[in-house]
Amino acid sequence: MPLNIGIDVGGTNIRFGVFNGINLIDEIRVEANLSIIFNQLSPAQASQEIIRLLSDLLILLIERHDEIQGIGIGFPGFIHPYTKKIVQSPNMPGLSYFDLSAMLSTILNLPVSLENDAVVAAYGEYCLMKAITPDVSEDSLIYVGLGTGVGGGLINSGKLF
Repeated sequence: MPLNIGIDVGGTNIRFGVFNGINLIDEIRVEANLSIIFNQLSPAQASQEIIRLLSDLLILLIERHDEIQGIGIGFPGFIHPYTKKIVQSPNMPGLSYFDLSAMLSTILNLPVSLENDAVVAAYGEYCLMKAITPDVSEDSLIYVGLGTGVGGGLINSGKLF
Protein backbone atom coordinates (compact mmCIF):
# COMPACT_ATOMS: atom_id res chain seq x y z
CA MET A 1 0.00 0.00 0.00
CA PRO A 2 1.33 3.49 -0.79
CA LEU A 3 2.62 5.55 2.11
CA ASN A 4 2.37 9.29 2.71
CA ILE A 5 4.21 11.67 4.99
CA GLY A 6 2.37 14.25 7.04
CA ILE A 7 4.24 17.15 8.64
CA ASP A 8 2.98 19.43 11.40
CA VAL A 9 5.14 22.55 11.50
CA GLY A 10 4.71 24.47 14.72
CA GLY A 11 6.36 27.48 16.24
CA THR A 12 8.50 25.33 18.54
CA ASN A 13 8.25 21.74 17.24
CA ILE A 14 8.02 19.87 13.96
CA ARG A 15 6.42 16.44 13.75
CA PHE A 16 6.80 14.06 10.81
CA GLY A 17 4.59 11.01 10.43
CA VAL A 18 4.59 8.23 7.86
CA PHE A 19 1.09 6.91 7.26
CA ASN A 20 -0.41 3.81 5.72
CA GLY A 21 -3.94 5.15 5.31
CA ILE A 22 -4.81 6.42 8.79
CA ASN A 23 -2.25 4.22 10.53
CA LEU A 24 0.93 5.88 11.77
CA ILE A 25 3.87 3.57 11.05
CA ASP A 26 6.85 5.84 11.71
CA GLU A 27 7.47 9.27 13.16
CA ILE A 28 10.13 11.85 13.93
CA ARG A 29 9.68 14.72 16.36
CA VAL A 30 12.18 17.56 16.52
CA GLU A 31 12.40 20.63 18.67
CA ALA A 32 12.97 23.51 16.29
CA ASN A 33 12.07 26.93 17.57
CA LEU A 34 11.40 28.51 14.20
CA SER A 35 10.25 31.74 15.83
CA ILE A 36 13.74 32.25 17.28
CA ILE A 37 15.37 31.33 13.94
CA PHE A 38 13.31 34.03 12.21
CA ASN A 39 14.25 36.59 14.85
CA GLN A 40 17.98 35.80 14.59
CA LEU A 41 18.37 35.42 10.81
CA SER A 42 17.23 37.40 7.80
CA PRO A 43 13.98 36.14 6.22
CA ALA A 44 15.96 34.68 3.28
CA GLN A 45 18.39 32.84 5.59
CA ALA A 46 15.59 31.61 7.86
CA SER A 47 13.62 30.36 4.83
CA GLN A 48 16.66 28.41 3.64
CA GLU A 49 17.06 26.96 7.14
CA ILE A 50 13.44 25.70 7.06
CA ILE A 51 14.02 24.09 3.66
CA ARG A 52 17.25 22.46 4.88
CA LEU A 53 15.71 21.16 8.10
CA LEU A 54 12.58 19.76 6.43
CA SER A 55 14.37 18.25 3.42
CA ASP A 56 17.04 16.56 5.57
CA LEU A 57 14.45 14.81 7.71
CA LEU A 58 12.20 14.00 4.76
CA ILE A 59 15.11 12.38 2.92
CA LEU A 60 15.74 10.25 6.03
CA LEU A 61 12.10 9.07 6.07
CA ILE A 62 12.06 8.46 2.32
CA GLU A 63 15.20 6.31 2.66
CA ARG A 64 13.46 4.28 5.40
CA HIS A 65 10.25 3.86 3.37
CA ASP A 66 10.62 3.62 -0.40
CA GLU A 67 6.82 3.43 -0.89
CA ILE A 68 6.31 7.16 -0.14
CA GLN A 69 3.89 8.64 -2.68
CA GLY A 70 3.41 12.18 -1.39
CA ILE A 71 3.89 14.68 1.40
CA GLY A 72 1.39 16.96 3.12
CA ILE A 73 2.42 19.89 5.30
CA GLY A 74 0.34 21.74 7.87
CA PHE A 75 1.97 25.15 8.36
CA PRO A 76 1.01 27.91 10.81
CA GLY A 77 -0.14 31.04 9.07
CA PHE A 78 -2.04 32.31 6.10
CA ILE A 79 -1.84 30.12 3.00
CA HIS A 80 -2.97 31.55 -0.34
CA PRO A 81 -6.07 29.56 -1.37
CA TYR A 82 -5.00 29.14 -5.01
CA THR A 83 -1.21 29.30 -5.17
CA LYS A 84 -0.75 27.52 -1.79
CA LYS A 85 2.16 29.83 -1.00
CA ILE A 86 2.74 30.94 2.58
CA VAL A 87 1.45 34.51 2.55
CA GLN A 88 2.37 35.27 6.15
CA SER A 89 3.09 33.41 9.36
CA PRO A 90 2.60 35.20 12.68
CA ASN A 91 5.16 32.88 14.31
CA MET A 92 7.73 33.36 11.54
CA PRO A 93 7.89 37.02 10.55
CA GLY A 94 9.36 37.75 7.15
CA LEU A 95 7.76 34.93 5.19
CA SER A 96 5.97 36.54 2.30
CA TYR A 97 4.59 34.51 -0.61
CA PHE A 98 7.05 31.72 0.16
CA ASP A 99 6.53 28.64 -2.04
CA LEU A 100 7.69 25.95 0.39
CA SER A 101 5.80 23.11 -1.29
CA ALA A 102 7.30 23.77 -4.75
CA MET A 103 10.82 24.02 -3.33
CA LEU A 104 10.53 20.74 -1.40
CA SER A 105 8.85 19.00 -4.33
CA THR A 106 11.80 19.93 -6.55
CA ILE A 107 14.34 18.67 -3.99
CA LEU A 108 12.49 15.41 -3.23
CA ASN A 109 10.92 14.70 -6.61
CA LEU A 110 7.58 13.97 -4.92
CA PRO A 111 4.29 15.88 -4.79
CA VAL A 112 4.12 18.19 -1.76
CA SER A 113 0.89 19.85 -0.60
CA LEU A 114 0.70 22.74 1.86
CA GLU A 115 -2.21 24.03 3.90
CA ASN A 116 -2.84 25.90 7.14
CA ASP A 117 -2.04 23.65 10.10
CA ALA A 118 -5.39 24.07 11.87
CA VAL A 119 -7.34 23.41 8.67
CA VAL A 120 -5.31 20.23 8.08
CA ALA A 121 -5.89 19.15 11.69
CA ALA A 122 -9.64 19.69 11.29
CA TYR A 123 -9.73 17.55 8.16
CA GLY A 124 -7.55 14.90 9.78
CA GLU A 125 -9.86 14.68 12.78
CA TYR A 126 -12.84 14.42 10.44
CA CYS A 127 -11.24 11.59 8.42
CA LEU A 128 -10.28 9.75 11.61
CA MET A 129 -13.81 10.15 12.98
CA LYS A 130 -15.27 8.71 9.77
CA ALA A 131 -12.79 5.80 9.77
CA ILE A 132 -13.35 4.88 13.42
CA THR A 133 -17.13 5.35 13.46
CA PRO A 134 -18.31 4.70 9.87
CA ASP A 135 -21.91 4.12 11.00
CA VAL A 136 -22.20 7.63 12.46
CA SER A 137 -23.89 9.91 9.94
CA GLU A 138 -22.34 13.11 11.33
CA ASP A 139 -20.67 15.07 8.53
CA SER A 140 -19.71 18.27 10.35
CA LEU A 141 -16.96 19.17 12.77
CA ILE A 142 -15.44 22.26 14.35
CA TYR A 143 -11.79 22.06 15.36
CA VAL A 144 -9.92 24.51 17.60
CA GLY A 145 -6.16 24.10 17.89
CA LEU A 146 -4.13 25.59 20.72
CA GLY A 147 -0.35 25.64 20.38
CA THR A 148 2.12 28.46 19.93
CA GLY A 149 -0.89 30.19 18.37
CA VAL A 150 -4.64 29.57 18.08
CA GLY A 151 -6.28 28.26 14.93
CA GLY A 152 -9.31 26.41 13.77
CA GLY A 153 -11.07 24.64 10.97
CA LEU A 154 -14.60 23.77 9.95
CA ILE A 155 -15.97 20.75 8.14
CA ASN A 156 -19.58 21.22 7.05
CA SER A 157 -21.49 18.49 5.22
CA GLY A 158 -18.22 16.65 4.63
CA LYS A 159 -16.57 19.66 2.99
CA LEU A 160 -13.64 21.66 4.27
CA PHE A 161 -14.30 25.39 4.69
